[in-house]
Amino acid sequence: MIRHAFLALALTLAVAACSKGDDASTTAAATPRAVIAAEQPVPAPAADAKPFAFDQAGSKVGFVGAKVTGKHVGEFKTFAGQVLMGPTAEASAVNVTIEMASVMADNEKLSGHLRSPDFFDVDTFKTATFTSTSVKKGGEGGATHTVSGNLALHGITKSITFPADNKNAAH
Repeated sequence: MIRHAFLALALTLAVAACSKGDDASTTAAATPRAVIAAEQPVPAPAADAKPFAFDQAGSKVGFVGAKVTGKHVGEFKTFAGQVLMGPTAEASAVNVTIEMASVMADNEKLSGHLRSPDFFDVDTFKTATFTSTSVKKGGEGGATHTVSGNLALHGITKSITFPADNKNAAH
């Protein structure tokens, strides 16, 4: 089983990027920050890359939405994807598809609100996807790597870059 922290981190950043009316000053200081830019081309995976599907029972796609007035934790219960493991982490790739209607938060009313057109509009935008474009050694805050990729969410695709840690990954 492969557990890559960058998957959960990508979704954390995705949720933060979609908040309406929030700016950087209202998010929690401990929240990892993503650099958001224009969509980038996706390179072909390494020829010798081995696919490992996410084990939904042993993996979690979670998020923390934080503002000055408090925070909420949640997760997406339904998702699928794979890690294409190259000979090194830098020659690897990840892709994931998340069923947006599976969002659950620590408050039932908030869960419903997140599914509404005010946020994810799950009736219109049924899935979100993340496809990595690069994995590089080193990262902020002691992370082992920096991951870049294209996040398609709510009908918009943006390139995001964030720190990742594979210290707990089983190979």
